[in-house]
This record gives sequence, C-alpha cells and structure tokens, in this order.
Amino acid sequence: MSNGSIRLIPSITYDLAHRIVDAGVTVARDNGHPAVIAVVDAGSQLVALARMDGAAPQSIQLACDKAYTAVGLKLPTQQWNSIALGDAAFAVGVSRIDRFIPYGGGVPLVDDGQIIGGVGVSGARSADDEAALAERAASVLFEQ
Repeated sequence: MSNGSIRLIPSITYDLAHRIVDAGVTVARDNGHPAVIAVVDAGSQLVALARMDGAAPQSIQLACDKAYTAVGLKLPTQQWNSIALGDAAFAVGVSRIDRFIPYGGGVPLVDDGQIIGGVGVSGARSADDEAALAERAASVLFEQ
C-alpha cells in the first residue's frame, strides 16, 4: 500500500512530553506561579499535563488550547495578537476558530524543522510570563 498515499508524521514521545512538563513546573515553582503546563502531540492531542497546587481549574483548558493553537497554526500564540491587530478581516476569521488562543503561553515544539507537538501554559501573572515559561519548558528539546 505504500504508493505515496501514506504520510508519516514525527511526533513527541510520552517521555519527552513529561520532561517538558516537569521543566515547566520547575520554572513556575521557582517563579512562584501556580500554573498548568500541557503538552500535545503533532496532531494536537494531549500527551502530558500538570496542574500545580493553586492553579485555577480553568487554566487546564486554556493551557491545552494554547498548545493546540501553537501546533495547528505553527506559531507561538503570542504572535497572533500582533498579526490580528494589523488585519481586521483576519482577526474576525481566526476568532471563529474553535479553541484559538491569540495571546502568549503556547509554543510549537520543533525538532529538525518538523513540528512534533506543542506546549501550553496558563496561570502565570501575565501572557508574557506564560510565554516565557512555555519557551523555557520547550528548551528541553535542545538538551537531548
């Protein structure tokens, strides 16, 4: 059946997803932010999640949706706000995408030029803090 009709998609492993979550928890704890850290695979399906003590229950969905947005749209979520500000029609269109989050806290996980998953963070003091925390957690990819 392998006549070119099958596409193999690299995706994050369970072990790496948990290492990223653990790194995110460490950073959040060091900064005094009870947060939720979620990692999804290349198909935007949840692989690992941690909800720290004191993190709001609503942050679970937000963290997952930030990771989903980063994978699906192939950019850190923080970039979408500035893109939308420059194009009103685009802003209206993307606002109708289910689970779309246009502010910081989600980053795609890229290995060898391929998106293998995404990490989303919610519960820090600001979207900027969440974006920084997500980037720090994602840096585990480069420690392999």
